[in-house]
Amino acid sequence: MNEMENTDPVLQDDLVSKYERELSTEQEEDTPVILTQLNEDGTTSNYFDKRKLKIAPRSTLQFKVGPPFELVRDYCPVVESHTGRTLDLRIIPRIDRGFDHIDEEWVGYKRNYFTLVSTFETANCDLDTFLKSSFDLLVEDSSVENRLRVQYFAIKIKAKNDDDDTEINLVQHTAKRDKGPQFCPSVCPLVPSPLPKHQIIREASNVRNITKMKKYDSTFYLHRDHVNYEEYGVDSLLFSYPEDSIQKVARYERVQFASSISVKKPSQQNKHFSLHVILGAVVDPDTFHGENPGIPYDELALKNGSKGMFVYLQEMKTPPLIIRGRSPSNYASSQRITVRTPSSVNSSQNSTKRKMPSMAQPLNESCLNARPSKRRSKVALGAPNSGASISPIKSRQSTPMEASKENEDPFFRPNKRVETLEHIQNKLGALKNQCPDSSLKYPSSSSRGMEGCLEKEDLVYSRVFLLI
Repeated sequence: MNEMENTDPVLQDDLVSKYERELSTEQEEDTPVILTQLNEDGTTSNYFDKRKLKIAPRSTLQFKVGPPFELVRDYCPVVESHTGRTLDLRIIPRIDRGFDHIDEEWVGYKRNYFTLVSTFETANCDLDTFLKSSFDLLVEDSSVENRLRVQYFAIKIKAKNDDDDTEINLVQHTAKRDKGPQFCPSVCPLVPSPLPKHQIIREASNVRNITKMKKYDSTFYLHRDHVNYEEYGVDSLLFSYPEDSIQKVARYERVQFASSISVKKPSQQNKHFSLHVILGAVVDPDTFHGENPGIPYDELALKNGSKGMFVYLQEMKTPPLIIRGRSPSNYASSQRITVRTPSSVNSSQNSTKRKMPSMAQPLNESCLNARPSKRRSKVALGAPNSGASISPIKSRQSTPMEASKENEDPFFRPNKRVETLEHIQNKLGALKNQCPDSSLKYPSSSSRGMEGCLEKEDLVYSRVFLLI
């Protein structure tokens, strides 16, 4: 008992370290495949390694909150037409699908869909007052009019290359499973509304049932034909929106980066992109002359065939995003990536060769001399009949290519077929039938026919002696 209690402390440390290693390995194996994280709005997002777990494209597990947005700048102030009060605008965007946080960077895949939703709010104006009022853009220090009447507010998205600030095309797909029509994400007319929770966007993503669609109708739409027109004036903002069903939430689903971006090679340097959400006001092009008012704008082709001007009010963007061009299985985590240069490859190959077992080396004379005398005599002279003279057997000469390889690589061995003893005996029996006058003795210098047959079959008797 005393000997067991007085255990060597070094041995105890070894046992403890071994136990810790086994425990850490078990913890890594017990790590869940899907990690659930709590979002700011109280909902949850599921994160998983796409290289280890394949999820169906329509699965709700594909939905997870993506990178946050930061303000780029405010462009043009908006004022209420009658009171002159400045409207306090703020975009509320969120990415609900398509991006993973890997090694402290946000990573997406070009072939995968992403979902971006956005609303905007007016902190100093409620929705009812907003719809009953009319608003103007306050343009200063320009040759155009000081005020431009706002027809309606809208949101658009775009992508940019962070390296050269060039715009990247985005493609949006329909809900059909087959290769349906593709189009650029459109400008979405919008009224102020709180942003729905991530869970609602996830549940309403693939809803096609009319009953379920009615459940979320009040969350995503404001129906102009359901309001009391008597409460609204003729010049109120409500009547200047292009459609009766006005969206409260801009939902950009099934969006991809265009195939024109070249990110096919995993080894190339990562390119960084960013997604931009822009809140703007659509104004009459007749009042907006476009003589460089100092405010960015885009021309719009409206559904009724007329044109409009989308004037930027506020812009937000994501942090730099890495867009990969191939499937997740082509990429490893940074913990497993090792930089392999040509010199390191050669050195690793040489070290591997030095660690190869000795059985991969061909037998040489020193190995034969190291054997016992009896064994060495059998290998060198081992003839079963001492009276019979043994003629030298011609071995196949190595080709120049093999000779060069032997000089370069000491571990090179010609690839020969290994003859079994039974196979050799069968061949000898067949040769005996071909030469009935000869015996089973090994060929002598006088038995020319037998020697020729043996040379044609290319039998190596040393292998027989080794087996004996």
